[in-house]
Amino acid sequence: MAKTDNLKYFGITKPVLSHEEAQKNGSLGGKKSGEKKREMKKFKEYLEIALQRVVKDREGNEHTYKEVGAIKLAEKYVQGDLKAQELVLKLSGEMPSDKTEITGANGVPFVAPVLNILPVKPKDD
Repeated sequence: MAKTDNLKYFGITKPVLSHEEAQKNGSLGGKKSGEKKREMKKFKEYLEIALQRVVKDREGNEHTYKEVGAIKLAEKYVQGDLKAQELVLKLSGEMPSDKTEITGANGVPFVAPVLNILPVKPKDD
């Protein structure tokens, strides 16, 4: 169960923020998010460069690190490693989807009914 003793509830244990404070905090959050996105982009670029490096095998054939990684993954797949099998299925697009799509009759998109509740005056007895 999650701990809740360190949570601060706005308007109860913490004062409600003014519009300016909320705007400033939102701006800071957006800037941090942008920083993290740039970091991840840079990391992906470096990783792609590293995976393009070339190594030679015992026979003198050249392979990229990406190719070597794929071969090692395939070897673990064949040996019965469940994590490797799951990863191979996901990367190859053969993993069954985790999403369930709900449709109406004949494959038409399902539309939830709308209920209109009208106030009724009580009857005078």
